[in-house]
Amino acid sequence: MTVSFAILARLITAEEMGVMAVLLLVNGLSQLVATQAFPQAATKFISENLASGGKHVAASIFYQTIRLTLLLAAPIGLIVFLGAGTLATGMLGRQTYTILFQVLAFGIVLYAGALPALTAASYPSSHEPYFVDYHSQSSETASKAATLFL
Repeated sequence: MTVSFAILARLITAEEMGVMAVLLLVNGLSQLVATQAFPQAATKFISENLASGGKHVAASIFYQTIRLTLLLAAPIGLIVFLGAGTLATGMLGRQTYTILFQVLAFGIVLYAGALPALTAASYPSSHEPYFVDYHSQSSETASKAATLFL
């Protein structure tokens, strides 16, 4: 992430870099609240159940974690979307950045809740969890940089 951040810093102005930093801050805090370490806890219980042969229990833990994370991410995204004007004015000093916070709200729901659900939908027909690192730093940085240029 450091290399992509350094390259991006050369491509955009200092003001745009500040806007991106604020958006990353709001996104990071929102994801922290939305996930509440449920994926890490689920990994522990899933691995324990897979080791003891409880594939169905592991799968149910996996899907319940997705549901719970999505249930927590949706209201946070809605709050950011509805409060976009206030956030833009309060954090960046301009009402014109409201659209960026509104787009960010969809990103919060996508990265904290919906993306794991979409990943779960692409599992093999055996309904066994297929664990994938869906949240790589490079794709997250690229999508947030694209948000800036909308």
